[in-house]
Amino acid sequence: MLFDAPVSVAQWRRWNQLPVTMENIVSGALFTGALLYIIYGASPQRGKEPVLLEWKSPVGRAAEGA
Repeated sequence: MLFDAPVSVAQWRRWNQLPVTMENIVSGALFTGALLYIIYGASPQRGKEPVLLEWKSPVGRAAEGA
């Protein structure tokens, strides 16, 4: 259109913008969902008890005596 191509705005939207936008939405949702599932796996089962971890100070025993 910038270089006097015989294309109208309606043709550009119908044959370029609409298919590209739809493809980006579909493939983005599929690839994002698939990659998140591969990386993090399935959601954890409900009803299991959480694992409690013991916390230790990174400073060490030197700070305990102070």
